[in-house]
Amino acid sequence: MAEVEEIVVKFAAPIPLGHEIEVVWYEVIKTGWSGVSAEDRPYVPRIVDRTTGIEYLNATLVSGGGIWDTSQPLSISEEVRAPFEECRVLIGTVRRCRLVTIGSNEVGIQTHLRVEAKRDEPAYR
Repeated sequence: MAEVEEIVVKFAAPIPLGHEIEVVWYEVIKTGWSGVSAEDRPYVPRIVDRTTGIEYLNATLVSGGGIWDTSQPLSISEEVRAPFEECRVLIGTVRRCRLVTIGSNEVGIQTHLRVEAKRDEPAYR
């Protein structure tokens, strides 16, 4: 039986059922006086719908940080920027997708995905 994972992300990712996706999780690498440490970011991975080529991700992975001028488009990079480093990958097929609006003023949205890992590839890389 294929491994099934429930994934929750803090952004909209309306991926149709049956589509193959790649989910890449990152950790933040921090360097300080006590050395180097890694902090997981489990709810802000990069998701690529391998069926359509559409990417879903949070701006923190590709923006330069700082204050965003809401009257202008956010400047983003093509690649995930430092200090984020890949720490886990899952490739599989979407079996359920739910978008949930949070708050009475619809201030946030999160996506719940049920993903069946591909059988011919390990669930983690």
